[in-house]
Amino acid sequence: MWSTLRLLIIILLCRVINLLSHLYTDVILQPLNHINEYIAMCDIIDHYTATNPTRKPLFIADRGFVSFNVFAHAIENNAYFLVRARESNPRSMLATIKLPDSPEYDIIFERWLTKKNTKTVKAEPEVYKTIANRTFDYLDPKSKSLYYISFRIMSFVLPNGNTEVVYTNLPKEDFSTEELRELYNMRWGIETSFRDIKYAAGLLFFHSRKKDLVIQEIYAKLILYNFCELITGAIVVEKKDRKYSYQINFSIAIAICTEFLRRSCASPPVDVIALIGRELIAVRPDRRNPRYLRARTATTFQYR
Repeated sequence: MWSTLRLLIIILLCRVINLLSHLYTDVILQPLNHINEYIAMCDIIDHYTATNPTRKPLFIADRGFVSFNVFAHAIENNAYFLVRARESNPRSMLATIKLPDSPEYDIIFERWLTKKNTKTVKAEPEVYKTIANRTFDYLDPKSKSLYYISFRIMSFVLPNGNTEVVYTNLPKEDFSTEELRELYNMRWGIETSFRDIKYAAGLLFFHSRKKDLVIQEIYAKLILYNFCELITGAIVVEKKDRKYSYQINFSIAIAICTEFLRRSCASPPVDVIALIGRELIAVRPDRRNPRYLRARTATTFQYR
């Protein structure tokens, strides 16, 4: 299962993380004046399916990637998608669809996409959907052809009482509402990995000022993160009769890996796995703490 997120510095970093192995498998960098998350997502889908033709992946993404073009790329590449819907507003996709009145539903959305905006198209909104001013790679700008698209729109209630809506092409007979809810909850692994790579791996700040050197630092941090994740993933934490279960402290683990890579070949060997295996932290599930917003202050160069 793969997903995407962004980091905006002077470029857009759209990267793919495998939520099962916790490794970054692909990355696309876009300059600030050519940022387009939709294009990046489509390129990621095309690239993965081209290099892994025998696999059928599931791409999990946030609401910033809601697009008919993204959905079509996944369908054409024989892949699955699970994307969170934007909040309902006059310009959102949900605003143009007649939805059930109940807070929880699971419906099939079927439309013929077209670049035309004729009277026939306007008269039958339940059959046609015009995308005249939108990018769609499977219809030419002046084409009179139609493109059929079908996917599920599912709404469920969260434990806090809020309603979440997702788009997916996962088969209804194989994936129930509860299973889709669990799959989408796996997206939290993206947030935790983003936190680790920003703060533990040091991707939040850069030493360089030139674009090429910043890109070099980004790749270096991604490789460092994957290196540390491979090592920590091979360590088996012994289970004991304790109040909490424990896992490897990734912040300390990545510091140990960084120091290990800095050592010269003449230095005495170090058992990195044994060192990391001693650094444990308690797992406290279902923690819900308020997020306190504070102003961003200046950061000294020494900290970077």
